[in-house]
Amino acid sequence: MKKLSKLLSVCAVLALLIACAALSVSADGNDGTVVVPSWENFAQTGFDSADTPCPHCVAANAADITPEWTQYTGTGTSYSSGTRHIYIDNEEKLLNLTAQFQVSGGTTVIWIKPGVTIVAKSSENAFRASGSGNLWILGGTGSVVTGDGDTSTSHAGNGGLMRVITGGDMYIYGDTTFQLNRTDNKVTTDYMGGLVDVNKGNLYMYGGSMIGPIDASSKTVRGCVVVSGTEGTFYMSGGRLKGSGTSESAPITFNNAGKVEISGNAYIEGYSGSATSSAGYAIYQSKGGTVTIKGGTIVGGTITGTHDHYGSALYVTNGTMNIYGGTIYGGSSKYGGTIYVGRNSSNGTTTATGTLNIGSTDASITTSPTIYGGKMLVTATETDGTTVTERVSNGGAIYVVYGTLNINKGNIYANTQTGYEPNKGGAIYLSTSGTINMKGGTIHGGTATTGGAIHQYAGTLNISGGTINGGAAPEGGAVYVAGGSTTVSSGTVNGSVAEKGGAFYLADGANFAMTGGSVNGCSVDNTTEAVVLGGAIYLENANAETMTFTGGTITGGTTHRSANETAGITKLEGLGGAIYAEKGSLTLAGTDITGGYAYQGCAVYMLDGTLTIDGSDITNTKSASYGGAIRMKAGTMNMVSGTVSGNTGTRGGGIYMDNGTLTISGGTISDNTGTRGGNLYLGSTLTMTGGTISGGSATEYAGGIFMAGNKT
Repeated sequence: MKKLSKLLSVCAVLALLIACAALSVSADGNDGTVVVPSWENFAQTGFDSADTPCPHCVAANAADITPEWTQYTGTGTSYSSGTRHIYIDNEEKLLNLTAQFQVSGGTTVIWIKPGVTIVAKSSENAFRASGSGNLWILGGTGSVVTGDGDTSTSHAGNGGLMRVITGGDMYIYGDTTFQLNRTDNKVTTDYMGGLVDVNKGNLYMYGGSMIGPIDASSKTVRGCVVVSGTEGTFYMSGGRLKGSGTSESAPITFNNAGKVEISGNAYIEGYSGSATSSAGYAIYQSKGGTVTIKGGTIVGGTITGTHDHYGSALYVTNGTMNIYGGTIYGGSSKYGGTIYVGRNSSNGTTTATGTLNIGSTDASITTSPTIYGGKMLVTATETDGTTVTERVSNGGAIYVVYGTLNINKGNIYANTQTGYEPNKGGAIYLSTSGTINMKGGTIHGGTATTGGAIHQYAGTLNISGGTINGGAAPEGGAVYVAGGSTTVSSGTVNGSVAEKGGAFYLADGANFAMTGGSVNGCSVDNTTEAVVLGGAIYLENANAETMTFTGGTITGGTTHRSANETAGITKLEGLGGAIYAEKGSLTLAGTDITGGYAYQGCAVYMLDGTLTIDGSDITNTKSASYGGAIRMKAGTMNMVSGTVSGNTGTRGGGIYMDNGTLTISGGTISDNTGTRGGNLYLGSTLTMTGGTISGGSATEYAGGIFMAGNKT
């Protein structure tokens, strides 16, 4: 609760920043907030007239694309050859199907006319495509296929209404709604329930609506579409899917390593409502296989009640999921507001892990996905009966543990709704043995207690491209590194804000390497009298062995306290515009620092320890007080190579060192400006065996070096 209170105070300070970030997220709402599309926004168009071109005839390049239709009067039929076009209609607008339509060869096109309801009365599926059979289902406006009327026989679990087996093909068009509401505990087989079982063959969905089955049995994973075989493939380029409230009843689920491809105007929505266990997923992938999302809209479920939920929209713990296009909206979750990437320890092995690829590296794929974070809420009931809601959740958009996340292209947005932010990781949380490779794309940070964009608890984070924009947190405006291994070799971090570490907060024990990339315009700020530290980077305990800076640039890092403006205070208590190091050992061996503003030590403020400059250039920084570029409170500083030039402060326009030892063996310190000691102000011992000190100006004393006390 202390962290929560702290975050709420910071949110007030950063309201303007977060409001601007929200406005940049979407133009859908009049106030700039994200407007999540609904089921109703994707209403389907019915196949209502015999004059409408038959999709099969068009696909087959038939001479007559509006064929003669024959009325069907039976109660279920098997077809093994030939081509036929039949329609279902009668005065009652009702067909009780006591035997299935089974197509094992040839082509059968079934038109369910507007308003007709088909009730499956058989223990088998209503429709089955097998062998070399092709079954086309065209739905008129308001038509329905259901199993509601069956209370005496068991749908054996292999697709409650439809099944594709032994190589068949099934096609769905129009406006038919498929739904199986069962309360009779008749589903008898795990993982093979649902509306459609795709075992071997192809299911193509271009239209229609499927609403997940409701069942009282204890069996699991009964989504709209279940891929149950390695040779089963589900292609969805239109239509709608909606999940039910039973455990793991995502609209799309896997029971084997099959294939799913989403594109076009497809719409998939997870279940929303009360649940006491994991629910609400849109796609649940825990049995292997490949999911490729090229387009469409996916909306995660919003669940109420006490639950530990992992990813509201997409769940991948075994297999590969590729998101190359489309838009994905988060619902509610505890771990990963929108997507969960992990491992499946209940699948007979603990080594099976999920891989999520966001954006394609194939130049021929020009689409780019958009992912919005979800609501991070956990509701608990106290002993006195009151209900409290706390943000104790992690990863506003994505949670990665054991699995691998590759970001190549696209936009990932943290949730920006006040009161729904995550505790750690505004957009992404990286946990044990997880890996994130960011090669491109943009992460738009939000608000969190740590890591406005990314919180790294453990695992491996490689940033070799892309952009992190914004983000606000008391610690680590963009990235908080608590453990694991972090490498920044390229890419950009822009405009994030914190109290400590505007861009990066490196906790004690972090393993961090900056070999390239850029950090631009990041800052530390607050509305209290507390000192703010490290406009770009805060090092809790610097370690030159595990925290290396050999490339890249830090530009325009600033420290500022908003309270100073409102209270009329001129003393800005901000230390380390680019880097603040609490203690330890820090070497700058190629990372350049330029621009920015701080109260003291605009480039580097080091409280105690050892600072080595060996190949870095520090230029054009400005401090309101001591150390225009560097302030060493105590310890040892070694200047081996590099440049400290064109910086401005009061005492020590270039470097201010209180106590300890400064050794200069190479490099250049020149043309810095201050009141006393334009280049250097030293209350420490100076040893110079090489290098150059030149130029410099001071308004009071010593444009070059000012030696305080009896130091030599």
